[in-house]
Amino acid sequence: MTLRLAKFNELLQDMNLYHDYHHVLVENGFDNWESITYLNPEALYNMGIRDDIKVKEILACVEAAAIIKDEEDVLNESGDMIRPDSDLIEEVKRDRSASSASVEGVEKRYYPMTENIMLKGTSLKKDRKETSEKFFSRVIQLYLNEKGLTHIENLQVCPNLQALYLYSNSIQKIENLDTLTKLTQLNLQGNFIRKIEGLQNLKNLKKLTLSKNMIKVIEGLEYCQQLEELYVSHQNIKQELQFDPTSLAVISRTLTVFESDGNKITNPGPLAYLSYVTNLSLKGNAIEDLEGLEKVLACMNFLVKLDLRDNPLEKIPKVRDQIVMMAPRLELLNDKKILDNERAFLLKFYNIKSNARGKPSGAPQQGKKGVDLEVAGTNFSGKENQKFSDGLNKAQDFYSDTVHKLSKKASMG
Repeated sequence: MTLRLAKFNELLQDMNLYHDYHHVLVENGFDNWESITYLNPEALYNMGIRDDIKVKEILACVEAAAIIKDEEDVLNESGDMIRPDSDLIEEVKRDRSASSASVEGVEKRYYPMTENIMLKGTSLKKDRKETSEKFFSRVIQLYLNEKGLTHIENLQVCPNLQALYLYSNSIQKIENLDTLTKLTQLNLQGNFIRKIEGLQNLKNLKKLTLSKNMIKVIEGLEYCQQLEELYVSHQNIKQELQFDPTSLAVISRTLTVFESDGNKITNPGPLAYLSYVTNLSLKGNAIEDLEGLEKVLACMNFLVKLDLRDNPLEKIPKVRDQIVMMAPRLELLNDKKILDNERAFLLKFYNIKSNARGKPSGAPQQGKKGVDLEVAGTNFSGKENQKFSDGLNKAQDFYSDTVHKLSKKASMG
């Protein structure tokens, strides 16, 4: 059963569920495939997983993993069995390698989305007397990942589809989705898509995954007014990823999770539109200073999780302290908890500095040009305060180091 278990864990990672929920499943005894097959909404609820969308996604991973053949199935079948999907996948990989993963190389071959492939993409069983039309009308989840597909087509037979997974194929264009008005989840990660389009009728779409494509501009989301999660990391492009203001403005009232890692972003300022985001990941970009980030954090009043690892701004002295003071509701920064006493120490010393300068006490203001966003640990202006400043700096260094050690200890515990 090892293949199905490995596939289940892989699906959790592809759907951004592994980090948050895998350890929960293991701790509750669901650490092998046999036990995982007994997962149901009630079991997940008892574990504390009570988000309906996440519950459906985890159960969908179980269904998708159950479809594949395991070692025992292969050994028990005759030598006349149908060519396994893994062979097709390897052939597609060889084709990609031979063509240097170019779009032109993909165009040389055409892998259609046939009825047979779609039948394999669901855990539902078709009755002998059941028509294809009636069967596909029952399908609400379809797993067509890693099939070597080059086009999106023939999905009009699934009018009640709610989740469509097409990741790791060779698709170049988002198209033929007009009839899927009930779709809530669409995963197109790992294809050759250059433009976000064809989403006009997906007004119920809540989760969209477009990572690892060739998209240059985040656009075409004007009709996705229910979108809650958007993943666009690691686009295979030479320039910085751009953002269309109209699209961001439309999804700003509903979007809560946004991930754009490894996209050469230098200025995150345009993301200030996303005022209701709670989880933001911009790992591995090219952000060098806090100027654009200040604007974003000033608008994201509900942000609780932020990841900026592997950006040049990590070299800025006490950058963590400054970001913590910019985002009063932030709970997790670069996967490390922000302790209450850490923020309290920073606020205390900022107030001391403000009083010494004759400024009102309290947290630093945000979003205004020229506003002082420094925290304790930098020098005061004016020779008359230099002595006091030096003492304050030393105290701040001590407290800052202490708090960071406590934070690290808490995250490890």
